[in-house]
Amino acid sequence: MSALLGQIGSLLTTPPGNLIYWLVLAFSIAGALQAVFLQWRSSGAVPDWRAIRGLGAMLASLLVFFVLGIVVAGAIPAAQAFLPPLDRAISLILLTWVIWIWAFPEPSKQPDLAAVVLTAMAALAGVLSAIPETMRPADAGFNQGVANILWQLSTLGLLALGGALLYIRRTEGFVNALAFLGLAFLGHAIHLIFREPGDYSGIVRLAHIAAFPLLLTLSQRFGIPAAQASAPPSGKQPRTEEARRYGADAKTVHALLALTAEADALRASQAMARAVSHTMLADLCFIMLLTMTGTA
Repeated sequence: MSALLGQIGSLLTTPPGNLIYWLVLAFSIAGALQAVFLQWRSSGAVPDWRAIRGLGAMLASLLVFFVLGIVVAGAIPAAQAFLPPLDRAISLILLTWVIWIWAFPEPSKQPDLAAVVLTAMAALAGVLSAIPETMRPADAGFNQGVANILWQLSTLGLLALGGALLYIRRTEGFVNALAFLGLAFLGHAIHLIFREPGDYSGIVRLAHIAAFPLLLTLSQRFGIPAAQASAPPSGKQPRTEEARRYGADAKTVHALLALTAEADALRASQAMARAVSHTMLADLCFIMLLTMTGTA
């Protein structure tokens, strides 16, 4: 088991495999952001706008860490020890906003504030836990240290709390959200039990690669918008109900029966006009009677 984890770790934590990990996360978040933005433009729904904010925060955090990693690798190689704690902080921040997006689609003051506070605390903890890493021996990996254990326990606690919230609230798309959190929980739990050597966890990154594409389903969690569902297919005109040309209601039947019972010519003419007007749905009906007079 340790040999397999070591192979996975070396594949996803060293160049060029580590670049694949960051690209999968970035494209998953960016793709979900684009799809939700297009959905929001057509629907204007509040949950879509909140998802845009959460995905935007995730993408910004990811880009900041990615740029920081490039700068450190290219210009300050001695600062490489700062990156592993920041990597754990970024993972915690991303998972926080994933839970916030799925569990709280409607405005709620306390969860909104909690997401911001957790993000700030994770960033601060990442910076503070990076300071002692400058004194760590070069051959001692971050995965074996106490700080990594604390990060993994914090992440597992967050995932368990998020899963409980989703199961209780059962918001739209919570099944996909539970699948996301389940994959992430499995990866972090395995890493906590079988800690790979080195500074980064290949099994955690593999779990994230499997989970983050589920963000692309965010735009479909509410189904087809009502405006799109009622719109006619492209190239087809909406069908309009054809106006009725004949009547067959109770008044029409009564007028026709009354016509058959009339013997007087004048009253029969009136009954005929009434019956025809009801049958033809006419507002006015006239009967013209022609009388012929002769001379002896």
